[in-house]
Amino acid sequence: MVYMKGLPLDKRYDFYYYGTRAKRPYPLWMADGIAPMGSKAIPLLRDKLSTTNSSFEKMTIIYLLSVMSVHGCYDVKSDSELFSLVMQKERELNDDNYHDYITNMNDFY
Repeated sequence: MVYMKGLPLDKRYDFYYYGTRAKRPYPLWMADGIAPMGSKAIPLLRDKLSTTNSSFEKMTIIYLLSVMSVHGCYDVKSDSELFSLVMQKERELNDDNYHDYITNMNDFY
């Protein structure tokens, strides 16, 4: 995405996360600014997913990982450690809107 061009990954993540918090409906297209980075983005996303207590942040990270997987930027299923973490964090979610938020997960699981 042009608006994120030249930004370091951590700033791209902040832009994505806070952008999704600020708008309704969620601007899910913002995931396209990070997803093409593929494996370069995984350490940051894994760390954020491991440490956050926010259900909303978990949802946004899981959605971003699904975009990466569906578009062939990173095969989340083949990364057993990351995939286990995603499944664990998804079970922890208590947000009723979660399944409305994640709209195209069939290819992810």
